[in-house]
Amino acid sequence: MATTSTSAPKRQPYSLRKIILEGANLDMRSWEYAVSEELSRTTGVQANKLGVMVPLNALAQRADLSATGGTSAGQATVQSSLQDSIIPALFPHSVAVRLGAQVFPDLRGNFVYPSLSTPSARAAASGENTAVAVDSTARFSQLVLTPQRLTTECWISRQLVTQSHDRQVEKVLSNQILAGLGALLDGLALTGNATGYAPITGLLSNSGLSTITYGGSVTWAQVQQQIYNVSNLNFPIDDRAWAISPATRQKLATSQKIAASNFPSYIYDSDTNTIAGYPVAETTNLTGNQIIYGRWPELSICLWGAADVLSDPYTYLSQNVVRLVVSVQANAGVLRPGFCVSTDAGNQ
Repeated sequence: MATTSTSAPKRQPYSLRKIILEGANLDMRSWEYAVSEELSRTTGVQANKLGVMVPLNALAQRADLSATGGTSAGQATVQSSLQDSIIPALFPHSVAVRLGAQVFPDLRGNFVYPSLSTPSARAAASGENTAVAVDSTARFSQLVLTPQRLTTECWISRQLVTQSHDRQVEKVLSNQILAGLGALLDGLALTGNATGYAPITGLLSNSGLSTITYGGSVTWAQVQQQIYNVSNLNFPIDDRAWAISPATRQKLATSQKIAASNFPSYIYDSDTNTIAGYPVAETTNLTGNQIIYGRWPELSICLWGAADVLSDPYTYLSQNVVRLVVSVQANAGVLRPGFCVSTDAGNQ
């Protein structure tokens, strides 16, 4: 009697290079095609996909770094492998992730996070057999995020992809895609509606956060006010940081804490990359040069399903460049209001 194996399919080498070169003509017998079809089915995309469905952890490919010494030592034979999570791979490409935003990958259905929006106003000691009055001031709320399609593009030399069979080319390809994806995630998480993502509310357009208006050059007192606004809401001091634009960093690096001081100390400390002792990260996504201060684990970035990768060899055929259109289902939101954002520019 024939028997059917019930063991899980073995993880096989995955090639982004093959997807880029073959695109819509991907070999139906390949592992990449089988993965794409299964992702299409499990995510519900099916016939609505634009290109090839790629698991997000395929963008986190790495080789065993213990093999060194070039091809003579066997380095060229090292197989790329997939990391179990997209989060470490996004770390160098996304300011929000690097500062500590929580990433929730592989979601199914809406993301729902209940929270205590208004803490209890009553706290009192009670003796034995003494009734405690009911407090009706506490209020609960929910953060509900639904998947939104976000699309980015990147361009890759066809000659590089065609000629190179080195495993390192897989890392180059995934890095280019991740750079675009990281910038896209920062755009929606930091600025939201301000950059055109109509269904997504970023930090700068979140009406539930504390705000500050500088009305001119940023002062040391205003920096301390932003810190106080977050501390006054009883958020822990750990994992707090600043997000600013390059123009704002340049301005604050020459703005004295105390004007006309004989011992000048500047708001942005270029030696330690801090403001008031808290780390600073720069991003060009803050196009209005606003300043964001807060506890970054209170920001959530949600990812659904897989990446839809369309390989377009025709648009830039004369330049021998392949255009990649990468779509993901994502959203971002604030779990708790642990931020203080400026309503005007920090480089005035």
